[in-house]
Order: sequence, then structure tokens, then C-alpha cells
Amino acid sequence: MKSMGIFDNNLFFTNKNIELDKYINNYCFNIQIFASPEDEGRTEEPTERKRRKAREEGNVAKSQDLVSAFVFLFSFWTLWFLAKTIIKSLKEYFLYTFSNLNQPYSYSNVTSSILDFSFFFWKLIGPVIFAAVIIGFLVNAFQVGFMFAPKAIVPKFSKVSFTLSKLKERVLMSKTVFTNFIFSLIKFILLPIIFFIILKSEITEIMNLGFMGISPSIDFIGNMILKLFNSTGILLLAIAIPDYFIKKKHYEDSLKMTKEELKREFKEEEGDPLIKAEIRKMYMSILNKKNIRKRVPESDFVVTNPTHYAVAIKYDMMEMSAPIVMAKGEEQEALLIKEIAKEHNVPIIENPPLARQLYNSTEVGQEIPPEFYVVVAEILIQIGKFK
Repeated sequence: MKSMGIFDNNLFFTNKNIELDKYINNYCFNIQIFASPEDEGRTEEPTERKRRKAREEGNVAKSQDLVSAFVFLFSFWTLWFLAKTIIKSLKEYFLYTFSNLNQPYSYSNVTSSILDFSFFFWKLIGPVIFAAVIIGFLVNAFQVGFMFAPKAIVPKFSKVSFTLSKLKERVLMSKTVFTNFIFSLIKFILLPIIFFIILKSEITEIMNLGFMGISPSIDFIGNMILKLFNSTGILLLAIAIPDYFIKKKHYEDSLKMTKEELKREFKEEEGDPLIKAEIRKMYMSILNKKNIRKRVPESDFVVTNPTHYAVAIKYDMMEMSAPIVMAKGEEQEALLIKEIAKEHNVPIIENPPLARQLYNSTEVGQEIPPEFYVVVAEILIQIGKFK
């Protein structure tokens, strides 16, 4: 009974440990999101092919906060630069509109007025929108260059499917989401502080607005708006610049490859080395057969090891310092050399030791080694080349 009690206690603690592990896995923060690519085995720099493929899919290093900060600042500055012109145009438009209120309106007049107002609106706001579009385009081009990635806009239903594991992987445990959360938190904290500091510095003037005239009040409010918007834009830009470099670092890390991936891509790009070697061997065989058909007829004789080796030799006393190998072959190529030699009445000499040694020690186009001079000279005398 005592031993049974000990067993029960051990089982109790084992069950508790299992439950604790499940709790930790389900609810605790996974610090793997801070793991470097090297920790995951991705130690190799990405190849140009992988970079090109990622770019074709629209996967590039880009900070949308940087685009938003520049668009915000330049749109506001354009609006501020054109403020006097916009206010003047609005005054003229409303004066003209109110002065013609008593005139009778028909359906065509209403349509014409709507069209006039639309044109007037785009005339005022158009430069601001145009500046925003141009700045957004230039900042994107600065980050990723000029690119067109149709694959990025093709819908992928695999990305739409929702599972808890995908939610955990892409949202809760994502470096990008974590970084965006930190920068959003910084904005949320710093913006109210900056607004508070600016408003506090002008609190006296704000309290005296009721005693100012209309024109000084408008000027003061305009300057306040300018300070608030400029401060907001500069803060957004100051946060967006490090955000860009962090996203670029994350992007480079995401492209890093393992050694196995690098080998596999090299095989896909360059081809299997064994297959390439076989192709090269076949090509050399075809080239050698072509040379055999051309050079054997020009040879003085062919020395053979009846079935395995054949070497074609030529010697011209006026042009050569020593006999040279015109062609050589083994197995099927040796048979081909013998057939061509028979067709063109080139003497065939059976000398297995000489054929084997010449085949192994020389290449096509090379002079034969000096140790074979005597034997080759005897063969040349034998076939009537020299007397």
C-alpha cells in the first residue's frame, strides 16, 4: 500500500507538469520571434535568383510609414503654400454664388453649377493631391526602385484561409507586427506630449483670443496649426526612418538561405553536375567522331590493339619535328577509326603495347613521346613511307 501511495503521488505530479507545459505553450510569449537567421540554420546570403523571385512576387523591403510621413508633410506644405490663393478663390466663388441666388434656376442651370463646382474643387485641391501622389511615388521608388509586380496583385486564397496556427504565426508571433506595434505605441505616447508642450507654450495667447481682432486671431490660429502639423510630420518622419532600416534588416534576414537550399538552387540554376558531365562527355564524343572522320584519312598509318584501342599517326619530314597523333579512340571509336582507315586505304598496324601506351600518354594533335621514335620510324619504313 505504501508503494502504491508513492506511485499515486508521482502520477499526480506528472499530470500537473503536463498541464503546466500545455499552459506555457498556449499562453506564454514565444521569444523565438527574436531568433536570428543563423539560429535557424539560414547562414548563407541570398542568391540573385532568390532576390529576383521575391521582387517578382512583390516581396521587397519597404516602410509604409516612411511614405505616409513624407506624403503628410509635403501635402500640408503644399496646402499651406497655396492657402492664400485657396482662401481668395473661395471668397470669390461664394460671393458669386450668393449674388446669383435670386435668379431662376432650371435643370440645365443646376447641372452646370454642379460641374462648375466640381471643376472649382479640383482646381483648388488638385495641386495637393498631385503633390501627394508624386511624393508617394518618389519615396516608394527610393525604397524599392521602379518595379511592376503583377504576381503581387494576383489573389491567393491560401492566404485568406483562417486558422489559429496561421493567426499565431503571422500576427501574434511576427517580427513585423511586433515592430509596428512598438512604433505605433511610440507615436501614441509622443504625439499627445508634443501637442501638450506646444499648446502650453501658447496658453496665454489662447486665453486672450477673445480680446483679439479677427485678423490677428486668424493669424495666430494659422501659426498654431502650422506648428502642430510640422511637429506631427517631423515626429512621423523621425519614427519612419529607423522603421525603414529595421524592415530592410528583417527583409534581408527573411531571404537568407540554408546550405541545402543554396545547393538545391544551384542545381536548379546550373543543372546537376553529374548530368552536365554526361552531356559534356557526349558532346566531346560527337566532336571526336567528327575529327576522326576528317583526320584519319590524312594519317600515314593506324596502330591498334585489335579491339580496344586505335591511334592514327602522321609524319611529314618537311613540316614536323616529330610524328603527331591525328586521332585516337577506345572501343566504338577505335572500331570507327579502323573502318575509316580501311575505306581510305590507310595502313593498319596491330601492335597492342604501342597502341595502348600511345593512347594513354598522348592527346590528339600532340607529338609522340621520344621513347616511341624508334618503333614509329620502323613502322613508317615498313609501310614504305621512308626507304
